[in-house]
Amino acid sequence: MLIIVILLLFLILIMILRCKCVIYNMKNWIIFNFNKKYKEHFSTSTKKLFILQSEKTNYTITTIPDEITIGYFKNRSVDLFKKIYKLNNCHTCSNFIFKKLSKDSIIDYGNIIDWEEIQLILLEDEFISIIDTKPLIYYPISKFRDRILVYFPNYEMVTYNDKGASYIFLNPEQVFPKPTYNSPQLVSYDSEHNFIITGKINGKYFSKEREDIIILNQNKLDDIEVKLGDSIKIDVEKTLMNGVYYVYKVDKKIHMRKSAPFKFKTYTCIDSDLSEYPHFTNKYSCESKYNADGSKKTKLMTWDARCLRHHECPFFNYDGEYGGECDNGYCKFPPGLKQISYKKYKISDNICEQQIK
Repeated sequence: MLIIVILLLFLILIMILRCKCVIYNMKNWIIFNFNKKYKEHFSTSTKKLFILQSEKTNYTITTIPDEITIGYFKNRSVDLFKKIYKLNNCHTCSNFIFKKLSKDSIIDYGNIIDWEEIQLILLEDEFISIIDTKPLIYYPISKFRDRILVYFPNYEMVTYNDKGASYIFLNPEQVFPKPTYNSPQLVSYDSEHNFIITGKINGKYFSKEREDIIILNQNKLDDIEVKLGDSIKIDVEKTLMNGVYYVYKVDKKIHMRKSAPFKFKTYTCIDSDLSEYPHFTNKYSCESKYNADGSKKTKLMTWDARCLRHHECPFFNYDGEYGGECDNGYCKFPPGLKQISYKKYKISDNICEQQIK
């Protein structure tokens, strides 16, 4: 009896292999569903933004034709595609035609794509689910993974395995960071100030030209009424805002400010390696491509002044989680940006010098 059962199992296995309905790969399950006529490459359950092309074309993100029709299912896919395209090209995609597609008709009924009519498809899915397609790899240079943190700060890159190879794609759904568990706002008192706040403020901090401002999301401290002119010492974890503030307004919130001393800005000529050239004394001589003797400069130079306040830096964040602040006259920048002076930057040396908008 056992021999018969074994023979039956062996015959069933042979039938499965001959039909090629299921193929087992050590890295992925690849299931060919002949009823729906699409293939599934299982890797992760996270959605990915695929830019699909025909099996017969070999487009890259930098070699897409100037005039092309791109099919899409979700409007956000178009917005993400435009940003990815701008990330890797110096020109816009203004000549592209975007055509809304019906996902049900293309996938569930196994329709064949007319590649004469549509040359690319933007698909958001866990796996590639349209036949006769292959993904366009849209991170052709290594710096992309750093620059994407700047372009898509609330997104993540996801690994996708296909035919034994691994690729990285963008998750089209925003992923916000988990909240940090900093110390809560604590209120105390001393003989010099009406209140002292330590830990983390329950509000927002703003750096302006001549003053720092803090707005607390409450109108009392420790159930004690706050009055105009009260002095509040801020001594919190984020030291950028620390100092003595004076209350200038109380409504549903507490508004307080601290004056900042006026300082004159001194402009200097600085190159892309952040070396200074004091002998160039004006903007024209500094940013000219040529030296005074007519020889061509070997480095890009910028006429700029050191930052004096955090708000002068383009990536300074006012919402409590600080970064991009002014540090000893130099602004801090996210990964993937080339700092070319005290406060200015460009995306990279290999892509056009357009600034992020």
